[in-house]
Amino acid sequence: MVLPDEGWSRFHNPTAMPSSTLTLDSRASAFPTTFSAEVNNKLRTLSLHREEAMVLKQQPCQITGIPTAMFANLTHLRILHLGATRIQQLPHIVGKLLNLRYFNLSQSQIQALPASSCNLRNLRVLNFAWCEKLRKLPERIHNLKSLQILKLPFCARLRRLPKSIISLVNLQELDLEGCHGLVELPEDFGNPRMLTNLNMIRCDSWTRMPNELEHMHNLQILSGYSISTLGSIGDVISNLRWSSRNLICETSKSSQT
Repeated sequence: MVLPDEGWSRFHNPTAMPSSTLTLDSRASAFPTTFSAEVNNKLRTLSLHREEAMVLKQQPCQITGIPTAMFANLTHLRILHLGATRIQQLPHIVGKLLNLRYFNLSQSQIQALPASSCNLRNLRVLNFAWCEKLRKLPERIHNLKSLQILKLPFCARLRRLPKSIISLVNLQELDLEGCHGLVELPEDFGNPRMLTNLNMIRCDSWTRMPNELEHMHNLQILSGYSISTLGSIGDVISNLRWSSRNLICETSKSSQT
């Protein structure tokens, strides 16, 4: 399944079914607006690919938007990789990708997700790493019931996490490294009992840590805390260590006094 006129090519994956993965060449300036019925039925992975020279120079792809029609019939899509693009917003129809498991928007210029993205009930990984223009997460993010990994490192303009994030009962990893704009975690943050890895290195603006954290008995890695700036965190950590013998606590040099 080759679409050379649109800058598309087959990405050979020995573990994937034939024609189940399409990769967009970095020379393309836009997505195709539609796919054939065969592509719609078989496509499982849609990925952007940058040439090595672009990666070394940290140059993003030139794509700035996604045609609404492109997602209309990709109902079987499981992996969507839109990293390192100039995309600032997504069409609302992205909420129809109900089989999506992995969504990568890292290093893009995305500012917010449409509310419809909260319909992605099978999504397990959501990656916003280095999305420096991201300002907020959807208020109904709790509807992502299958979400296990949420990566938000170096989203410097992110000011708060939605209250409903405490209802992500299957969340296992939350990466907040370098989120300088965040001041604190939502109250009752101890609700995601499945959380095993919490990274808050370089979260320099934080002023307090919710005591509910001590109820997260599955927590194994807590990175970036500073006892001097977060007050009662020392007691929280002591209680966590008592309930979770495998807990590893790491303090970043930038947070030490």
